[in-house]
Amino acid sequence: LHGYKNTSTNTIVKRLGISKGALFLYFGDKKHLYLYIVDYAVEALVNKFLNQFNDENGPKTFDIFEDYDWIKGYYGRIIQEDIDVLNFALRAILGTGTPEELGKEVAERHKRHRELLLHKINRDNFREDIDPGKAMELLVIVADHAKHIVAREFMGKSGNFLPEDLDKFLELYKEYLKIIQYGICEQHKYVAAHTI
Repeated sequence: LHGYKNTSTNTIVKRLGISKGALFLYFGDKKHLYLYIVDYAVEALVNKFLNQFNDENGPKTFDIFEDYDWIKGYYGRIIQEDIDVLNFALRAILGTGTPEELGKEVAERHKRHRELLLHKINRDNFREDIDPGKAMELLVIVADHAKHIVAREFMGKSGNFLPEDLDKFLELYKEYLKIIQYGICEQHKYVAAHTI
C-alpha cells in the first residue's frame, strides 16, 4: 500500500509474520517479491475477468463493444471486492508505484497480460476490409491513453483509484470505443464529398 520505495523489508516481514530469512529464501530480494506480487495481482484480475466468459464448453471470447455494460459491472464489483488489488495493479502498471529500475520488467508483464486479453476479444464483427491486427493495436492505443488519463486525473492526489472515479473513467473509455466502433466520418457524406 505504501509503494515499493516506501516499504522496507523489515515492514514486510513484520506484517507477514515471517523471518527475513524466509523472505529471502523464497524471493531472493525485495525486487523479486515486488514482481511476484505484481504478477499475482494482475493475473488475479485478468483471470477473474476472463472466467466470467467461460461456460460449460470452456473459455469463449467476449465482444468489447457489445459486452461493455458487463465490463462496467465487472469493474464495479472489483472496486467493491478487490479495491486494494486493483489499486496496487494500477499503480504498478501506470508506474506511479514502480521504481524506474523495475519499469521495463513491469511493462513486459503488463504486455503479456494485455495480449492474453486481446486474444480473447471476439473479432467476428470486425469489417472485412480492415486488418484485425491493426484494430487490436488501435484498442491498445486507446487503452494506453485512457490509462494515462487515469494516472493524471483520477488517481491524482490520493494515488488510488477511488470508486467515484470509475464512472468517469468508463464513460471516457466508452466514448473512445464508440469512435472505434462507428468511425469518425459519416461514410456516405465522406464518399459523396470526394467523388468528383
